[in-house]
Amino acid sequence: MFRILLCSALLLLARYTYTQPPCCSGGGSANVSLGGNAESMMIPKGVFAFGVSDAFWFLRPQDDTTPYLTPVADVHFVNSTLLGAHYGLAKNLSLSVLVPYIQIRSDVYSKGADDSIDRLEGTSHGLGDITFMGKYQLPIKNGRIPKIALIAGIEIPSGFTDQNNGSVVASMGSKTWDPTFGIGIHKKSRSEKVNYVLNTTYKITPKNKENVDFGDFWNTTFLVSYKLNNRTIKDSSSHQKPKWFKTISGGLTNDYLFRQTYNDLAVFNTGYSRLYGSVGGAIGYKKRMTISAFGDVPLFEKVRGAQNKSAFRLRLSILITLNNK
Repeated sequence: MFRILLCSALLLLARYTYTQPPCCSGGGSANVSLGGNAESMMIPKGVFAFGVSDAFWFLRPQDDTTPYLTPVADVHFVNSTLLGAHYGLAKNLSLSVLVPYIQIRSDVYSKGADDSIDRLEGTSHGLGDITFMGKYQLPIKNGRIPKIALIAGIEIPSGFTDQNNGSVVASMGSKTWDPTFGIGIHKKSRSEKVNYVLNTTYKITPKNKENVDFGDFWNTTFLVSYKLNNRTIKDSSSHQKPKWFKTISGGLTNDYLFRQTYNDLAVFNTGYSRLYGSVGGAIGYKKRMTISAFGDVPLFEKVRGAQNKSAFRLRLSILITLNNK
């Protein structure tokens, strides 16, 4: 059942942290989106798994950084590290806790008292909102029907606000309790070499005590993976067992961030829709370890106001199980 470990790593890898530019957007709302294979994240009962993923999001410089009405943030890159712990509570139920740490490198342009343009630069960093999540796989026994997992979770307001010595302010969280709901659908081919995954999640972000609503977030991911030939070893009973496994994957991911509001009024330079094409793969040893890598290239982007567009995103991940025999 190495597929469980492999696809679990792909899901952990596909979870990346997106961050809105600081300053004029009301802070960098650091939120964790769901991607990859939600069904395959069903850890076997009684098994612990731990993972680390790192996402490097490089952005294109803005064409115009003139602060006409509001300050303009020119973000160079966002780096997010996600620590995850997972446990199979029951046959069809697994629990997870995800802890993000975020770094944002940006410049902020604003008008001075004499209409001059002030430029502040710096790197903000801090803990993001921690997520507690559960996944329940419907007990479907018919192999012709895709496997379906229901997802529910909550983000707690643990994110820091880093003022970076007073130069650039970025909020690493929404400062609210944010519920997340989703569904994951998974189907494999007869040969079990090809896996198809469709996953969608929606995170609700209410207004916080500062009357800021950082905007709901909707992510949809479609992924196709192909299992390459595995190296095998013989055990004492002469049965062939896979030692190493390898896959290649490709797909599409769409992120939709709703516009932020302050005192129920829309905030300039917030909200976007981004469609990525993703290519990557994974290699693992037995059911104990999986290492994955993905590259994301923007295919379509629509942003509101003065925001950076994506250049490239690199995601790396490792997942280890402790007692999966």
